[in-house]
Amino acid sequence: MGTSIVWSGTSGASKMSDAVMGPAAAQLDGITSIAVIDDALESLVSIKLPAQEEDAVEAFFGDLKDQAVIEEFAECGFDEETLKDRPLVAIEALTAPNRILGAAYAELSSVSETLEKVIRERHAMRCVVRDMREASGCEVMELTPSDELNVRDKQLVFIDYYLEKNKADGDLAVAIAKKIEDDRDPDLVQQIVLMSSLDSVRSFRRNFRRTVGIRGSAFAFVAKDDLDEPWKVRAHLKMFAGALPHSGTIGEYIRAAKESLSNARDRLIGVLDDLDLGDYAYIQKLSLQADGHPLGNYLSWLFSSHLAALAFEDDLRTQQSEVDKIEFEEMLISPVEPSTIVATLYHDALFERNVGPLGPHPREAEGSDYRDVPLVGLGDVFVDAGRTKAVVILSADCDLAFAPNSERKPDREMPVLVVEGVPRKIDDVRANSAAPATEGVRHGSEVYRIDWEFKTYRTVPLGELEDYLSKKKVDLSERDRLRPLYALKLQNDFGRQLLRPGHPVMPPFRKGVRGVIVGAGDPPETVNDLGDLFLSSALEGGKRTIRVTPAIAGRLKQALEVLHSELLGRLPNGEDADQEDADPSARFLKEKVKAIGKVLDSEENWVGLLGEVELPGVNVVKKLMNGVYIAQGKEWQAPKDPAVVFQVIDMESG
Repeated sequence: MGTSIVWSGTSGASKMSDAVMGPAAAQLDGITSIAVIDDALESLVSIKLPAQEEDAVEAFFGDLKDQAVIEEFAECGFDEETLKDRPLVAIEALTAPNRILGAAYAELSSVSETLEKVIRERHAMRCVVRDMREASGCEVMELTPSDELNVRDKQLVFIDYYLEKNKADGDLAVAIAKKIEDDRDPDLVQQIVLMSSLDSVRSFRRNFRRTVGIRGSAFAFVAKDDLDEPWKVRAHLKMFAGALPHSGTIGEYIRAAKESLSNARDRLIGVLDDLDLGDYAYIQKLSLQADGHPLGNYLSWLFSSHLAALAFEDDLRTQQSEVDKIEFEEMLISPVEPSTIVATLYHDALFERNVGPLGPHPREAEGSDYRDVPLVGLGDVFVDAGRTKAVVILSADCDLAFAPNSERKPDREMPVLVVEGVPRKIDDVRANSAAPATEGVRHGSEVYRIDWEFKTYRTVPLGELEDYLSKKKVDLSERDRLRPLYALKLQNDFGRQLLRPGHPVMPPFRKGVRGVIVGAGDPPETVNDLGDLFLSSALEGGKRTIRVTPAIAGRLKQALEVLHSELLGRLPNGEDADQEDADPSARFLKEKVKAIGKVLDSEENWVGLLGEVELPGVNVVKKLMNGVYIAQGKEWQAPKDPAVVFQVIDMESG
């Protein structure tokens, strides 16, 4: 073959955008420097095509007759002769962010699968970089994996996960991120943002962060689909601008917490080593031995409390005071799946875990008269294997305490107050929001709350308690125990006491749901199934919400654009129809077309839609803006106005 497709030389346009700056006046306070690292930004002049595709491209340019394609290249500054000599340089010019991929791209796509992909990906990333410049008004450095990575002065560093076209792993991204992390300027708050066009990367972003060694407060993930429109890019940068000032403060708190925990561990070990047998005997006397409090349980409480005090109540108070000042005005808008880490933190705040099976007092001797009397405590929670029922003990600890080897013998007839409850997954909307509940209960990967049904309360003689619980078919081999604060809260709720202490408010926990976008016809017609997007809802205080991400808002906007086009086509003379002379139905239609057009043209509408949106009741439709509604369930009635509806469906509903 000839030498015309020896892809050599440099492109005068390939790096032109690198030096282009945004507006002189910064549009987002706090963002002054950004770097983007992506193999899609590599110049096309270095690309190597498969031999068969190379021949096809050479033949394409050797016999180019399509006038639309010729004119498109001419607009980029390449005549027919230049096209034959420097084809890839000319093709690269098509990827300029100020251009729309047109006829030339369509024709080349049919000639070379490789070129189709690299043109599309390069154009998309150059548009993202352009949008970043325009949104931030600051420098945005474009880098390829082979460039020198001098990004110490960059606040935001976006890194694509798959940086090697012929390798389906993120090893190169890990290596680059490690180098950036090693070179990090300690005086600069820097955020590394992992990107990918594949949603699967979201699921193992945590392993990427840990492998690289990036602090969680200095790391984020953004799907490329959430950067495909200028308003989405602006929304993300706005969120980062608001969060960046806090990243360093939280990072310093985490660093200090790690150091404090390490020191606290050593100090606690020293305490454990210094305690002698006499000290343990003395501690047992303090553990209400006469009331039967087991020594091991008391020691675990004593030492864990001391460890927490050493770790979090000494030197760490200085960093804590700085974190106390933080207020996140906006939640980061990239979707995040329900986190079992966060759920575990709150579960441990609620419960003492692994209290053990229901059984006699640990000091009760074999063959004694009281081996059949169980030792329970206020807040003991028993749940059945299927997580369909729960039972909690609400008698006061002082009533439940006994000591087998003292004058405080157990009383088999002593009434034990028990209340039943219903564990519900966090997306279960059947719960009565007014009912008392314990939220944040974790089991495996699921997060539950327990709705307590006070009307079920019973007083069961202590000697019959084990038999009673067995008949309720709850698991007696293990239990968790509500910590005193939450046990007392539940006890106070039950007693309807007027004077109660203030209690922490549990945060909402999230659950995955399905979603579709439908047209508000009769019957509704599916426009876009959002099955490839992660959707999550939360339940807090009886109110259910869903987080609208840029990807979801983008799909809604696309569906509304299609609807707008269809409505415009129904007007007798398009938008130029004379409203005064038109019949009422035409006037109504024209008003709707204008109203929807204003919604589509307003960037603020779509940015304002991002974040938590309260869901209406089941099978109820709620208006979000002109032409856009949201509904929950499947049996809702379509709105009368022309509209698209974001329909949220529980996973279990199919």
